[in-house]
Amino acid sequence: MVVLKYLVCLYLMIQVQALYEDQAGKFDWHQQLMGRPQLVLSSESQPLVVATEQNVLAALNHQTGALLWRRVLERGAAGRLRLLLNSDGEVVTFSGPNLVRVWSAPTGQLVSETALDLPETTGQTFVLSSGARELVVVHLSSPRSGLHRVSVGSDQHTTESLDTPWADGARSVAYG
Repeated sequence: MVVLKYLVCLYLMIQVQALYEDQAGKFDWHQQLMGRPQLVLSSESQPLVVATEQNVLAALNHQTGALLWRRVLERGAAGRLRLLLNSDGEVVTFSGPNLVRVWSAPTGQLVSETALDLPETTGQTFVLSSGARELVVVHLSSPRSGLHRVSVGSDQHTTESLDTPWADGARSVAYG
């Protein structure tokens, strides 16, 4: 019985593998995954920026495909990326129901974040780009709809409310 215990201990010790301190970073590895791309932003002067179904925003090197930076956003609908926009060395994202964020394209650092005051009612939200430095967010619901203009790169935005009894979210159709 004692011999069996020693054999089991010896067998377990053979199975154990470890790294020495000087081997760290040479023989171990960690792979950061992004997920399946949903939105892609490509520019010659900036890295390839990808938004995935797993609410990950990442930048890749054009030539090597190496991961430059990676940001994991909120889970579920709150972090779902709905828009990627290139704006003078920055990446603008619209995520969740009302969050506009501006990121530095080379480093992935958060430059600014703005939460729009959208109505809590159900309806349809459309995000449009009206130039390199401005977004227009339209939220259609009954009885009040919202029109928001966001200046990219700052926390300043203006909001206008429109009375739109004709804009019922269930009956609205977008053309374009």
